[in-house]
Amino acid sequence: MLCKSSTVRLSAKEALNHSWFSSENNKNIDPDIILESLENMSNFLQGNNLRKTVLSYILTRKMYEDRNDELTKLFQSIDKDRNGFIDEAEFFECYGNYFPGTPEEQMSQIRQVIESVDINHTKKIDYTEFLIMSNKLDRSLSKKKMEEVFGYFDVDKDNFIDANDLKNTFGEKMTNARYQAMIDEFDKNGDRKISLEEFIEMLTKFY
Repeated sequence: MLCKSSTVRLSAKEALNHSWFSSENNKNIDPDIILESLENMSNFLQGNNLRKTVLSYILTRKMYEDRNDELTKLFQSIDKDRNGFIDEAEFFECYGNYFPGTPEEQMSQIRQVIESVDINHTKKIDYTEFLIMSNKLDRSLSKKKMEEVFGYFDVDKDNFIDANDLKNTFGEKMTNARYQAMIDEFDKNGDRKISLEEFIEMLTKFY
């Protein structure tokens, strides 16, 4: 999966069909993980692009590695066709009964959940997106680790994250106004930048 060349690198579908992801590994999924995952999915708010990016970084650094083992099994159990994505039908099969209303109303709510986390706009949930919305980030992640993550985005090391830091991190992917809007979403005191305290609250306030 880490090979640069696409001719050598396994696709997501091939990786999930590998013996490492055998059906034996999908047994005995902790039911509490399933219920908590659903709760976190339901609470995941649309439009918080900076928060999603930060969570993705945390997951990439494997700061929740033990928990992610359980979530990997859960992802595999929902992804029935093993193509590396969860579509609305697969989501409905696993979680439909947890949503109130008629089947049509349940499907509508499921589509909203998928849309809220679908960073790649595929109308499906890939593995990374699943981990982002399933993980409950709270203050059990040590302050030292939070400071490490904060430092990654604080490019100029002035102890604040501002629009210039985001631009230096992500390049010219968005306008300056959009980068500032991402900052303003979580800037509590109106100074147009994010302190470490605001950063931690940004990651934990929705749970």
